[in-house]
Amino acid sequence: MLFYSPSFLWFFLGVYALFHMVPGRWRWMVLLAASLLFYMFDSPFMVLIPLVLILTAWFGASLIARERKPGLKKMVFFLGAGIILGVLVFYKYLYVILLSCSHLCSALNLQSQGSGTEPFPWLQELMIPLGLSYITFQSLAYLIEVYRGTNPALPHLGYFATFLLFFPKIFAGPVERAHLFIPQLAAVYQFDYQRSTQGIRRFCWGFFKKTVVSAQLLPLTDAFFNHPEDFSGIYLMAAAFLFLLQLYADFSGYTDMAIGLAQLFGLKLTENFRLPYRATTTTELWRRWHISLSTWFFEYVFNPLALSARKLGKWAVVLSVFVTFLLLGLWHGANLTFIVFGLLQAVFLSIEFLSQKIRRRLARRLPPLLTKVTGFLYVTVFFSVSLVFFRAASFEDAMAMLQRMFYGIPASFNDLIGLEPVSHYEGDRYNVLLIVFFIVLMIFGDEFFNHDNRIKDFLARPLIFRWMVYCFFLVLIAWFGVFGTEAFIYFRF
Repeated sequence: MLFYSPSFLWFFLGVYALFHMVPGRWRWMVLLAASLLFYMFDSPFMVLIPLVLILTAWFGASLIARERKPGLKKMVFFLGAGIILGVLVFYKYLYVILLSCSHLCSALNLQSQGSGTEPFPWLQELMIPLGLSYITFQSLAYLIEVYRGTNPALPHLGYFATFLLFFPKIFAGPVERAHLFIPQLAAVYQFDYQRSTQGIRRFCWGFFKKTVVSAQLLPLTDAFFNHPEDFSGIYLMAAAFLFLLQLYADFSGYTDMAIGLAQLFGLKLTENFRLPYRATTTTELWRRWHISLSTWFFEYVFNPLALSARKLGKWAVVLSVFVTFLLLGLWHGANLTFIVFGLLQAVFLSIEFLSQKIRRRLARRLPPLLTKVTGFLYVTVFFSVSLVFFRAASFEDAMAMLQRMFYGIPASFNDLIGLEPVSHYEGDRYNVLLIVFFIVLMIFGDEFFNHDNRIKDFLARPLIFRWMVYCFFLVLIAWFGVFGTEAFIYFRF
């Protein structure tokens, strides 16, 4: 059930009305029941998987909190973490693991080649539960925090289940923390007009980014990525940049909608993006992009690794960066493309770390504006190029596109004189100009929502002015919005 579908509108209105009709102490039940129904909308039986993760994490944390013997506590922790990670591995990675083992055995002549061309067909047909990675990481973080003793075990199973299944965030985050989210469920809810209108504005803003900006960019990026042989280098470089914008509009649009919906129920979710286009280094980029996931990896992978390998000095940081971003790439999927995407981040992050002193000395000698512009261009080009692996269907497709992209750049400047037409794209130059206009609107809008003072200044304006702005964006959504069945990009992770 997509946030921009008519069925979700009726679902939400029903849940919102019921939420305000029941007494305050039972409202979490409305959210839990709504979240279960939301998850079961497409495949009812798949809800059993998150229920297994919920029970494993909650009972495991309860046993860890009560156990006094360190050995038994560690055993319960590793058993619970093993079950949680085992479910993730089974659904997301088992097919690739078994397929790799099968190919290795065939190469070593340890088994005869079967007559079927597709091994393990039952695994290929296995449907991955929606939001499995996010549910896994949130439940695992809870188990780790209780085992470390940094947060207590939660006595209320219902609150914990609501935390993991809360329908606005279940499919694509943000990756929330139990100790931040659950106290909000237990708090007495009071209707707040200002918070509710803020939630509606945030939801509509995300709605605009998904249905207008991302949806208008989709056919253009598809035209480039599906037929790279028809374009020269500079156009493919532009395609990589356009996909970066599409991914940002799509994913941050989902996050805006999730945050807005949560605000309508009196709940605050973690900000997942903080103006990533302002980043001037890859390090800064990952502090602004998919913040909840990068923070999770920093706390539970990078920090423990760096501490355990601290005898290696600065190389402990480099090693930890490579392991962390290798796992982050694998989190997206067991494909070589995602592994390369993660390793590329690690390479540039390590180079930045090892060259800190040189870059600081150089920055002191250069004008600040030049340093910022150079840094912005560097981050934009690098991240756009690395996303070619993220977007491509296979490693071979990504390499073919990159080869054509870089080898074709010198000749491409001659094509710019005649503006090489974009084949396989139904739009015209008018559509392209509109897309540029929407992108500019998106950037200004994100700047607005990330500064409280600007929001206050806007709310202080006359009512007629505010409604003119609202109507302007509603007209854009109604006129240019695409309300198809295209799901959010991060739903598949």
